[in-house]
Amino acid sequence: MVAEKELLNKTLSGSIKLLTDILSIMEPQSFGRAQTMRDIINTITKEFKAENDWEIPLAVMLAPIGNVTIPPELLIRARAGTALVQGRGADCFRSCRKPPPACSPIFHDWKASPA
Repeated sequence: MVAEKELLNKTLSGSIKLLTDILSIMEPQSFGRAQTMRDIINTITKEFKAENDWEIPLAVMLAPIGNVTIPPELLIRARAGTALVQGRGADCFRSCRKPPPACSPIFHDWKASPA
């Protein structure tokens, strides 16, 4: 049982290391932000003696992994605070009466752009 647990632990650790290495190579800015947030979270979890003090920093490090799939020019625009969808690109969302919160940047853009 101990050997299985050790194997599982090493497999999980290796997988996480691989994913964070990919992030650091493909999207260094996101990786840097995640490291900064992880350090802050580590301080907070230690201060409050959180039971899951290893899970939260891990989640923070893995959260931006999806950024490696986003085109760089779109990430640049998002970080600059510019509209992500230009012109009539968001017309398909006009029929939604109450957009979900995650769509607010898209809805904000099409409301501001001329129809």
